[in-house]
Amino acid sequence: MLGAAAAKLGPGVALLAGGLPELPAQGPFDYVTCLNDVLNYVDAEELRPALASLSGVLRRGGILVADTSTLGMYRSFFAHDHVRARGEQLFVWSAGTSPDVGAGAIARAELDVFTLAGDGRYERLHSEDVQRHHPEELMQAAIEAAGLAVAGCYG
Repeated sequence: MLGAAAAKLGPGVALLAGGLPELPAQGPFDYVTCLNDVLNYVDAEELRPALASLSGVLRRGGILVADTSTLGMYRSFFAHDHVRARGEQLFVWSAGTSPDVGAGAIARAELDVFTLAGDGRYERLHSEDVQRHHPEELMQAAIEAAGLAVAGCYG
C-alpha cells in the first residue's frame, strides 16, 4: 500500500508504516491514521502504550484519526454468517461471536475467499479475524493518558 501511495504522491511526501503497541521513533508528523480497526487488534493492557506511541509521533497540535469497531458491529456482522458472490470470487464470512456479546469481549470470525483459477478450480484464501472490544471508558482513559483529546466520536 505504501508503494502505491508513494507512486501517487511523489518523492516529496514521507510515508511510514509501523506496528502497535510500539511505533518506530519517527516524526513528528502533522497527521497520523490508525484505521480499519487496528486498535481492536491490540490487547486491553496494550491500549495505553499503543495510544501513547501514536501520540508520540504527532507534532504538537497534530491530528490522529482512528477508528474502532463497536458492540453493534460485533453483535451484527460478527454474529451472523454471510455469503457473497462477486465476479469470479465467492466470499464466505463465518461468524464466531454471540449476538449478545458484551463490552470488553473478544469477537471472532473467519473469512474464506474462493477465486476461480484459470484451470477451472477454485483457489482458497483463509483468514481468521480476532478483535477485542474496548469499552468507551477504557478508550477515553487511554486517550487522556496519551495526552490526546477527542475532537469527534461517531457511532
